[in-house]
Amino acid sequence: MVDGADGEASSLKQHSSTASTHGLPSTASAAPAVRWHLFCDLDGVLADFDRGVAALPGARGRAPSELSLKQMWRMVAQHGNFFDSLRWTPDGRDLWRGISAAAASSRVASVRILSGLPAGPLGRRSAEQKSRWCQRELGAGVELITCMTRDKHRYCTPPAVLIDDNAKLRAAWELAGGAFILHQDTPTTLRALESLLAGGSPEDAPVCSNDIPP
Repeated sequence: MVDGADGEASSLKQHSSTASTHGLPSTASAAPAVRWHLFCDLDGVLADFDRGVAALPGARGRAPSELSLKQMWRMVAQHGNFFDSLRWTPDGRDLWRGISAAAASSRVASVRILSGLPAGPLGRRSAEQKSRWCQRELGAGVELITCMTRDKHRYCTPPAVLIDDNAKLRAAWELAGGAFILHQDTPTTLRALESLLAGGSPEDAPVCSNDIPP
């Protein structure tokens, strides 16, 4: 999703080694498994922000990238219930099912939604709308954190991984000690998450032939 007026809108490496003495395995007990705090973006990852904007009367089918930020946020504000009314992204439900399955494993300590807000009064209203969306679509037990998009890294509590479609957030998140998965499609994201939870890095995930553009 686009950055906007501060708008919308947790990376870590598991290290393992086998010590040896004169070629014999060490008898020292293995280090405890890393348990990740998993943060997932909302707009553009689970909720279809782009389609929601295109459907606004003033947008006339145009994507956010085809509008000025001022135009876009003005139309969102006029809607009255924009974020609560968003549909799922085409593969958002599959992504959430994959995240929920990962959350049941011993490798995940927590799952939270981390979503950016537009500035000012619209931000406060947006937070309420996003909360209703999450309670209805994800369940009342799922924690939602909202903040300025630029401040997402402040919620990085290593070991933490953030799934987000905004590549501009990677540097600050990784500087805070977290792992970052740039979401472009659900299969790629879930493979990257699986690789991370298995002790590798998101970049170690195998690439399937159907992920490679023709």
